[in-house]
Amino acid sequence: MTSIEIKKKFRTSMIIGLAVIFAGLSAVSGWLYQRPGQMTVQEPVSSWQQKANVNYNVYYRSNSLFPDEEIIGPGRAYLTALTDYVGTELHYQFTSDDEAQISGEYEVVADITGYMLVEKQGQNQQLMLEREKVLVWNKSYQLLEPTAFTGSGKEFEFNESIDVPAIDYMDFLVDVMDATRYSPELVEIKVRYHIKSEAVTSRGTITQELEPYLIIPAEGRAYRITGTMEDGKEDAFKEEHQVPVPGLRTKKNAAMAGAGILAIILLGTIFMTRVKEEDVFEEEVLKIFNNFGDRIVPASGSGLSGKDDSLLELKSFEDLIKIADEASQMILYEADGEYCYRFYLLADQIIYRYILAAEDLPDEKSLDNDSTEEAYL
Repeated sequence: MTSIEIKKKFRTSMIIGLAVIFAGLSAVSGWLYQRPGQMTVQEPVSSWQQKANVNYNVYYRSNSLFPDEEIIGPGRAYLTALTDYVGTELHYQFTSDDEAQISGEYEVVADITGYMLVEKQGQNQQLMLEREKVLVWNKSYQLLEPTAFTGSGKEFEFNESIDVPAIDYMDFLVDVMDATRYSPELVEIKVRYHIKSEAVTSRGTITQELEPYLIIPAEGRAYRITGTMEDGKEDAFKEEHQVPVPGLRTKKNAAMAGAGILAIILLGTIFMTRVKEEDVFEEEVLKIFNNFGDRIVPASGSGLSGKDDSLLELKSFEDLIKIADEASQMILYEADGEYCYRFYLLADQIIYRYILAAEDLPDEKSLDNDSTEEAYL
């Protein structure tokens, strides 16, 4: 089989480069194959959800101004002077994929709180000032005592109606202001619907607390009802499973394929190529003409030889270039056959000559041996 000839330096660099890349890919392949092919993940096997929400209506006292508006639904503003009470209804629902034994209790508490509004410290005076609430006084009313509930199955729910005597709380506010001679800048009635539940299933126990609430302003001639009227939580029981590591098999195959291809290329470079025999004389000639071709002109004739006392032999072309630089002269050359070039420089009636002959140059093997000996020394 015919081998491909490649220059020695290029062939050596190519073999070293391929060997380094092959070693790197082999290391990556080994690392990938040492990694476990399976990973642990948690997958939901049974989900559950519980939710509590509050609906309300505002009930007006009987009056001649608005006889047809004794019950007003949510989303509006309401007149304080006509308000009798706020009727609310709590709805709780629990659902699960598994059968469950459900138990717990719920209660409803109304907190009446008076606040003083103060400016937050550190604010930029050029911006709109933001005020924060500072507690002045607080009073709580138990609208519904803790009430137990139980149930079973995959679904459970209950409803509870609770009336909030908002007008009584507003009358209490008037009494407080008369007794303390202090009028809070903000008074709020916060109605909290606190639910604590526990559900026991075959997979485990679920313990949660929910608390939707309403906020009713207790001062002013009209008010709006706000708050978080729905609260809910959901989750799932999970089990651990072993699954293949995503993309690991593809990475292993790619690394092995890359290492295999590089091994083939590396072996092919080693065994199917050989060092190209280089002509040292030709390379030296090309080097001279490539670097100094614009300073060299051909010449011939007996006048180039000169007399012995006017002819100086130089050992290198570099020496001839140095003299040519000082004398500012062109270099002349003549070819003596295929493997001998003579270079001349005429300066100050002296002929400087450098002879480049193939027989005087070491061959490639000699250069390799010399390099090896220098490295060894």
